[in-house]
Amino acid sequence: MHSQSSAETARDRAPRRPSGKNDERPAIRRAVFGEAGVTTQLAMSPAELAECRGLITDQWLGRIGEMYSAEVVAQFREVGLPRYHQLVDRVDHKALWPKTARLLPPAAVSRIRDMSFMQALAAEFGPFGISNEEELHPEEIYWRIVRPAAGSDIGPVHADAWFWELGHGTTPPDTVRVKVWIPFYRESGMNGLKVLPGSHRQHWPYHGEERDGFVKPQSDFNESSVPMQLLNIEPGTLVVFNDRLLHGGALNSGQTTRVSAEFTMFVSRRRLLAVGCTSAQLDARGLCQTGGLCQTDGAIGVPADSTRHRVA
Repeated sequence: MHSQSSAETARDRAPRRPSGKNDERPAIRRAVFGEAGVTTQLAMSPAELAECRGLITDQWLGRIGEMYSAEVVAQFREVGLPRYHQLVDRVDHKALWPKTARLLPPAAVSRIRDMSFMQALAAEFGPFGISNEEELHPEEIYWRIVRPAAGSDIGPVHADAWFWELGHGTTPPDTVRVKVWIPFYRESGMNGLKVLPGSHRQHWPYHGEERDGFVKPQSDFNESSVPMQLLNIEPGTLVVFNDRLLHGGALNSGQTTRVSAEFTMFVSRRRLLAVGCTSAQLDARGLCQTGGLCQTDGAIGVPADSTRHRVA
């Protein structure tokens, strides 16, 4: 893997002090590494939201044009990305959208890197790298399409740390992973991201199983018994969370296609320690080990498991 060797070398320019409502936030890192494990305190500006939507739409139409005629592209352009599902029977959805086709190109990533919400993240966490698990671009930001009532467009509840433990990518030395998820089109209460605050502080057993040609994690607990919370946030809001937090996409119960993007930050461990985080927080030590059902701030867990994961 070609990830940067450290968070500092990945993005060495000094972060600008963000302006606007993001200035009023409490420390984001306290939420990510503290009790909640997740925060929605940051948001991009309306202009940045519009530009990001445009970048994704351009790639969406370009990809359709790689496989279909100009006439088909024109039809999708006319309905727009949120209405993609209305014409999806005219294309092969699965063939169109492997993850590699949804990686924003380097020029788009560079433009996003210059946006104020990225500067707000850098002001909070210090200069950071972005992972590239697919090894196609130096830094990878990718987007998702979730059609109405399409269960195949969402995966099971999981923690991102499970993927890394199963060999999906390499974390640079002396860095800590932090995940960012951003909705660009969503309907309030109908779709989006589900999370379980506090779940990063507990053991959740899982195993690896082959899906779509890769070994991916599958939980070993009854997901229906876990009280996941659907985040009711506006498009352009950043969900910044601990990579051990349980989360998952909600089934789209709305009338439009949900579109979101995400990326993983590599943050300097040394800087986090210098600004008050503890080694126990960063290393996921102090997880509930009580046996039976673990309980932390109302979040119900599962029995601690001495083998955190197994490959089926």
